[in-house]
This record gives sequence, C-alpha cells and structure tokens, in this order.
Amino acid sequence: LAWHDLDFERAEEAMRRAVELSPQDVWIRFYYGGILSTARRGDDILPQVERMRELDPLNPIISSHVALFLFYAGRGDEAIAAAEQSLELFPDFWFLYYELSFFLWQRRDGDAAIENMRRAIEMTEASIPFLLCVFAGMNAFFGRPDEAERWLARVEERSAAGEDSPTGRTFLEAARGNTDAAIAWMERGRAELDTLFVWTRAFCEQQGLITDERLREAMERLGLP
Repeated sequence: LAWHDLDFERAEEAMRRAVELSPQDVWIRFYYGGILSTARRGDDILPQVERMRELDPLNPIISSHVALFLFYAGRGDEAIAAAEQSLELFPDFWFLYYELSFFLWQRRDGDAAIENMRRAIEMTEASIPFLLCVFAGMNAFFGRPDEAERWLARVEERSAAGEDSPTGRTFLEAARGNTDAAIAWMERGRAELDTLFVWTRAFCEQQGLITDERLREAMERLGLP
C-alpha cells in the first residue's frame, strides 16, 4: 500500500521488516524487487534477484521477474539470457514474451521487439489494454506509422468500452513524442491510483523515452522518484 501511495521510504522499511520475519518467503523478495526497481535502485535489486533464484527457481512468475528485475538493475544482457532460459522451461507463458520485447526495445532491435510483443498479445487474445498501448507505441517508435495507427484504433475501441490503461497510454504517447498527452495520461494514472503507475519513470528512462524535460518534471511533481 505504501508503495502504490509512492511512499517509498515507508514501503522499504516495511519490506526490510518482512524479510527479518520471514527470510525464506520468495514473495517478499518479489515485491521488494519491484519496489527497488521502480525506485531506480539498480545495485540494491541484485541481492533480491539472487534470493528469488535460490528460493523458487521453477516458478514461472518468479523466473520471469528475475529477468525483469535484472533489466531494471541495468543488466540488459543478463536479463535477455534469463528470459530466454525461462522460455525453455515455460514456452507458453505470455509474460516472458512481453518482457523480452522490452529488453529488445532497449537494444533498438525493433523487428524482434515487435514480434515478441505480438506473440504476447496473441497469447492473451488482445485482452489486456496495457499491452495494446505498448504495442501501438512500440510501432510508432520504430517508424511503423500504419501499424501504430491500426493498434491505436484498437486502444481507442477499448477506451470507448471503458477499458483504459492510463499508464499504458502514458508510454504510448511518450513513444510517439507527444509530451502534453503523456503528461495528461500520467496525471490521470496518479489520480485513479493505476497500479502500474509506479513503473512509469523507471520504464521510460530504461527505454530512453524522456526526451522532453517537461516529462521528467511532471514525474517528479507526481511523486515518482
């Protein structure tokens, strides 16, 4: 709760206490890794990653988030290797294709990033508005305007049905270079307590999407560390 209220100091204090009380609980390490990732505390993430690996290496959610947290720790090559190893064990887990697309996006391997995100969307039957937003933004970022517009239309259809992802729309507009729209969606995400909002700054920085200082200023104003 403290984490999603953007009270990172209180959130980390609670996690440290949780680790003291139950050091063998992998899910404590899982959430601790998320808090540290969104706080952009790269070096501090790694001990949680190692404990996750030790405690439950054959859990697909844990395995996939080992890769994700390595990515946010600035270990891009290790993140890709970890995701690929996990895919050998869990080839039907959509989240691995989703996160691998992020890693490849950071490498600016547009074709592979788009193909992996397309796979994730197919596996989830295009039912997750956040994924649709990211995919539209990714196509725009890599210079595929027709595909970007096609997926943006899908996003708008879901929006008209009351299914919005403010954080997804923030990423979409940041990827398109629309700073004012990105800020407006970010403000909405904060106001509506979007559970993905805490990831906004960490993700945008990893992908190099903060090209306008106004976007960074808005993130700080809204409480993102």
